Amino acid sequence: MFQILITAITVTLVCLVSLFRAITIIIIIIIIIIIIIIIIIIIIIIIIIIIIIIIIIIIIIIIIIIIIIIIIIVIIIIIIIIIIIIIIIIIIIIIIIIIIIIIFIIIFIIIFIIIIIIIVIIIIIILLTATMTIIIIIIITSVIMFIYDCS
Repeated sequence: MFQILITAITVTLVCLVSLFRAITIIIIIIIIIIIIIIIIIIIIIIIIIIIIIIIIIIIIIIIIIIIIIIIIIVIIIIIIIIIIIIIIIIIIIIIIIIIIIIIFIIIFIIIFIIIIIIIVIIIIIILLTATMTIIIIIIITSVIMFIYDCS
């Protein structure tokens, strides 16, 4: 009787150890996912800053070109054309910025969906592991009780 009790306790402890291992692996995976998200956000911020700097440089170059053109040729028609060009360039820059923001939003949404899928899979694995552990414990306990009742 005492040996059967020790066997039951040992099997239960083995099942619990495997459950704790699964939980530890899941926690490590979640930490890795969080680190990856932080890195991606930092990269996106750096890319946006670089794009803004490039746009500022382009605007400065355009302004310098416009000033040179105005200094060289002071004619009303050319000034009007330059103003139209500036408006077109600003519109193009705004369109580029909007496209970049949309691309980053789509990337972030895809990453978020992937993370949700991974978390759901992890939760299913935890539930399956816990269920299997409980079933094993119930089966072993039933067998031990049956053997004990028969003897």
